[in-house]
Amino acid sequence: MSCSGGSHPRLNTLGRMTRAESGPDLRYEWPEPNLQRLITSPTIFLASLALYSLCTVRALLQAILQTEDMLKVYEARLTEEETVSLDLDKVEAYRCGLKKIKNDLNLKKSFLATMKTELQKAQQTHSQTSQQYPLYDLDLGKFSDKVTQLTDRWQKIDKQIDY
Repeated sequence: MSCSGGSHPRLNTLGRMTRAESGPDLRYEWPEPNLQRLITSPTIFLASLALYSLCTVRALLQAILQTEDMLKVYEARLTEEETVSLDLDKVEAYRCGLKKIKNDLNLKKSFLATMKTELQKAQQTHSQTSQQYPLYDLDLGKFSDKVTQLTDRWQKIDKQIDY
């Protein structure tokens, strides 16, 4: 069993992940069709369960990195214009640029939704894994905090454009 591979420049490959044709939604194949026949011992079962849990964390990390990279681009674009011109044409051009950023941001809301969904999957999988194997402890609080921070940044960008 392996995670199937997405690729993000800041993320080392742990395996392979498949990407859906539309959007940043990441998929991993679990359980494999013949997995139940392969897992005959408790050790192999627990190792497979832990690996699957790590695959969900990997998908979450990938979604976080993609969302963070995208937000950095929009934050940089919003800070490019430091002074407001008195020329009405320049002001109108700036407003059109803000509308374009707002539209782009709305089109990419799926990144935010994917990130939140991957967090829920990771938390659910971790809960199941830690029930089966109490020594398996993974701190998902840091990931949860990061998702909250990125959501806040997203909302700040959105509000900044509206003003």
